[in-house]
Amino acid sequence: MKESVKKELMIAQKNEITEHYLYLKLAERSNAKNKRVFKRIAKEELEHYHFLKNLTNTHVEPSPLKISFFYLLARLVGMNFSVHLMELGEEHGLSRYAQLLK
Repeated sequence: MKESVKKELMIAQKNEITEHYLYLKLAERSNAKNKRVFKRIAKEELEHYHFLKNLTNTHVEPSPLKISFFYLLARLVGMNFSVHLMELGEEHGLSRYAQLLK
């Protein structure tokens, strides 16, 4: 695998594990319905992380700064806005995946 591709995959991998922990943290502050949803999303993010880890053969740590930022943002302006902002980042990630496939 080209080093540039591995680097891009590791960036995606870091985002996945970071979002896994962030969704778990958001689940802690949620009502029962949202807690189930956030835990399901966290599980999916962890699966994405493991898929990418199998490709890169590298463990990466989550970004504590990103987790803290989005968690604080969720507390200040609400979870809907914070999650929506995170999802915009996901869309950017999808375009990166598409570029890698080319």
